[in-house]
Amino acid sequence: IEELSGISVFGFQNQLILNTLYDLMPPSDAAKVHLDIAEHIERKYFSNLAPFYASLGFHYVKCAGEKKHMAFVYEAKAAEEAIRVGSFGDGLVFLECALSLAECDEDFEML
Repeated sequence: IEELSGISVFGFQNQLILNTLYDLMPPSDAAKVHLDIAEHIERKYFSNLAPFYASLGFHYVKCAGEKKHMAFVYEAKAAEEAIRVGSFGDGLVFLECALSLAECDEDFEML
């Protein structure tokens, strides 16, 4: 757990550990963990989600089912936020991800 701007952030310091855990976990369990993490972030930081758009997009990309559309929503918001703060490279990466997740004309219009 790391403190970033007064917010506790959990992550893996070693990619090998993360990969090992993923290899040991059935895909359906991993998808559920990602959904639980995304929903926890939304509940805990509902009043200021902007710092978490990228993280929320990542976790919703990894989850399955009806909530997967939220990955598009948060990837698009992460792109907008990154561009707003001048991080154009990151903005492009998030935008490309959002485009790959777009499912209907309304999604494309949002971008």
